[in-house]
Formats: sequence, C-alpha cells, structure tokens
Amino acid sequence: MQSVRPARWRPIVVLLAPLLVLVLARAMTHSDWAAANASLAALLFAWLVADTLGLLVLAKAPRDRHGLRALLGALTLASLVILVGASAPVRAALLAMPPLLVAMAAISALWLGWSAARFVAARRDGADLEAGFATILLARLVHAMAREAAAMRLALFGWGLAPDVPAGASAHAYHRYLPNCASARRRWPAEPA
Repeated sequence: MQSVRPARWRPIVVLLAPLLVLVLARAMTHSDWAAANASLAALLFAWLVADTLGLLVLAKAPRDRHGLRALLGALTLASLVILVGASAPVRAALLAMPPLLVAMAAISALWLGWSAARFVAARRDGADLEAGFATILLARLVHAMAREAAAMRLALFGWGLAPDVPAGASAHAYHRYLPNCASARRRWPAEPA
C-alpha cells in the first residue's frame, strides 16, 4: 500500500529543490576556489543554473507536453541569473567567453521573437492586453500583475474620478461630518466632564 504523504510533498519539493541548488551554486561563485579558478567556476555555475531551470520546466510541464518555447524561456531566465548572480571574478570570466555569450543571446532572442509573434497573433485575434501577455507568461502571474496594476492606477491617479454612486443613493466623503449617521450623533471626540 502506497503512502499519500509523498504525493502531497511533491509540489513543494519540485519548487524548493531547484531553489536550493541555485542558492548553493551562487554561494559557490563567492568561494575562494571560484576566485582562483574563475573560468571553471563560470562554466560550472552556468551549467548548474541552466540545467536546474530547464529540469524545473520539464518537471512542471504537463505530461507529454514539454514545450520548446517554455524550455527556451527557462534558458533565457537562466541566462539572466547567470549574468546577475555570479560573483565579480566569475562574471568577468563569463564575459570573457564569447561563445557562451553568443549562445545565451541567441536563446534569448529566439524566445523573445517567438513570444512577440504569439503576442501579436493573440492581439490580432482580438485578445486584450492581459490575454495577450497570458500567451507568453504564466496566466496566473499575468492576472495577478494586471490586478495589481489596476489597483495602483486607481490609488495613484483615481483621486479626481467621479464617485461611483448607485441610483437613489447619496454620496459623501469619508473625511466629513455625517449628520444623519447614528455614530455621528454622538460627540466625537467625547468632551471631558
């Protein structure tokens, strides 16, 4: 009889294990060994980051649906992590390797071009901005970012908008005295006796 416990922990392990590998790989680039062997550390760091993010995409993808565009997106993200996450000596060694930089740029350009073509096709088919970006990025992430942008737009630029008052109701400002409100009939603040 199989236990239910491993199935419950699988999504957490699938997310935490790659994160742990990335943190340890980044810590490795800040070691004395990496400073002494910067080229070897740069190649090892690039391999660990690209392999970890690529395997994460393959593990999270639905069965038999490992999209090439998703893998290219993971490798584009890996390119950014490699360039930003490495220590200064390892980054200098990375920047001194033209073939690696050309490969990272080619993968990133291929993913950006493919994603832009999907976005334009979705917009041409009548999709709104949110649906267009959902063809490129995770739909839940795009939805959360759209809601946050709407809230920020309302908070920052909605001061002069007309109030949304239903028919038959009266509008009031929250900072004014409300004479017909039961709590406003009390003296506020209470006067000392």
